[in-house]
Amino acid sequence: MKLSRRAFIEGAASLAAAGLLGSQVLADGEAPAAEGPGSAEGPGGEGDPGSAEGSGGGGPMMQSAGIEDPNWREAPNPDDFEIAGEYDCDVLVLGCGYAGSACMRKAAVMGKKVIGVDQQFEEFYNVFGGDVGIINSQVQKGFGIPEVDPVEYMNNWQMCCANRAEPDLLKYFAYHSGEAFDFYVEPIGEEGRAKLQPLTWEGIPEEWNSQLGAFHTYPGAISIKIYGSSQVPLDNIHDACDNYGAQMLWGHVAEVLLKDEEGRVTGAIVCNQDDDCYYKINASVGVVVGCGDFSANTTMFKELIPEIMESNPNTESPSGNGRTGMGQKLCYWAGGAFEIGPRAGMGGVSGNPMGVWQGTHILLLDKDGYRFCNEAFAHNFVAGIPAQRRESGLCSVWGSNFRDTVARMPVGHLNLGDFTQLEKDAAIFNADAEDSGPDGFTYGRTTVYCAHDLATLASYCGYEGEAAEQFVASVERYNELAAAGVDADYGKPSEVLFPIEPPYFAAYSGMGGGAGVLVTLAGMFTDRNCQVRAQKTFKPIPGLFAIGNCCGGRFPLQYTSPINGVSIAWAITSGYQAGEYLGSL
Repeated sequence: MKLSRRAFIEGAASLAAAGLLGSQVLADGEAPAAEGPGSAEGPGGEGDPGSAEGSGGGGPMMQSAGIEDPNWREAPNPDDFEIAGEYDCDVLVLGCGYAGSACMRKAAVMGKKVIGVDQQFEEFYNVFGGDVGIINSQVQKGFGIPEVDPVEYMNNWQMCCANRAEPDLLKYFAYHSGEAFDFYVEPIGEEGRAKLQPLTWEGIPEEWNSQLGAFHTYPGAISIKIYGSSQVPLDNIHDACDNYGAQMLWGHVAEVLLKDEEGRVTGAIVCNQDDDCYYKINASVGVVVGCGDFSANTTMFKELIPEIMESNPNTESPSGNGRTGMGQKLCYWAGGAFEIGPRAGMGGVSGNPMGVWQGTHILLLDKDGYRFCNEAFAHNFVAGIPAQRRESGLCSVWGSNFRDTVARMPVGHLNLGDFTQLEKDAAIFNADAEDSGPDGFTYGRTTVYCAHDLATLASYCGYEGEAAEQFVASVERYNELAAAGVDADYGKPSEVLFPIEPPYFAAYSGMGGGAGVLVTLAGMFTDRNCQVRAQKTFKPIPGLFAIGNCCGGRFPLQYTSPINGVSIAWAITSGYQAGEYLGSL
């Protein structure tokens, strides 16, 4: 798409005025979760409990306008472009977000002549997110965060993914993500590194440990937000250019990849948005595609991620906050194969009540008052699958002894992010709490109900008749199981199975429809070096590599986050991995 700098600046100003710039101008990475506790309207108004619609995990996720692209599989003809000039390099990196900037700098440090291309202009460069879920980095060790066994990590990841993650990519991440992050924060200097912060690390309760049931989660992801989420990749780009001879082409859009007669990818044609001219970039070693996701491409979304569509049968035009799939199209047009489905998005298949402790569930009941799952199964995104109940609402129920359970719940996105919150909440949800009445009280953006008997609590939440009776029976049954120390119904680990003590509290979340995701995570089928495999034969295509959200095999079922920010961590690590391999050629 051609877009002049003036038009881009005018458009960006309009988007900024409308508060949309952050969701429209993205680089490859991970979108941020909404700040503060999730929200949900109480169901005490009109309709049954299912009529309430929350705006947290139980409702549609944030969305930007998607595009229809019915001919996305049709490749443009390279001969149709009038070429105004040429560039030569060893390694060409298309898309310079978290993944691309890491790849660009790593290959340049190893002596390759690198050209980086990004459709954004430098003055408007922006990436989403700023939490990086690596393991075993020197930065983490500096905070006292203990090392993680890479083998344990790999097995835990594969268990979350039903053993469908690409083993060699996972192995590289487990053994090298910390190394990649340490490399990535070198350019920000000591002053910049002093601004990095560990997540879910301060105030960890004594009773907490990484394993709950069969699954592990890990505290100590590193946030780069205080230094500047976009500034870190920018510093990597500047370092590659200023100190290692790389060249950066801002405001250039990739149009098509080039191949020679033997099928090797040899470069790309790009459009300069300043002069509306096309340029040919020749790459003698390899082309790396890191252009982000395709959540803003409604057509690709529908075709490539059917599970999300099937989970949201009333959604006709799904979209997210990401890219339009140009990276995936470039690879596909060059003969690349998509990863084998099912394919993942960041959201869209889980339906969790977003309340007091985000998606950290205590007791979970449906609109009919029934308990229906192990609330502590794995971490939030994996645990969310049983909650795909689009016809219903969900209700979290806890007691004044909530800390016994929450202090042992997993860390990770949409779970408890700050353990110090437990002590603050102890002053709110305690044995001296008064009956809230049917209007409840506000906690952040969540309506919470409190009562000293279960029947009253059920009525406050909007339950009536048989549903209200079942609500009471479900809580009583849960308390019986907790007293016995074994959840014979759904297998909740005994470490977090405690009777719910009065006064009782509840937060109701309506289940909205909508297949919205933050970003899609589906990419190309690659080998152990991020080299894209060919359609039908699955043989690596010479000269073609995919990284970040253009690379498949990382989240083969759904987004899994045993650490906050693991998507950004995978982006940085895959870029580092591809850059290291290309640098060695």
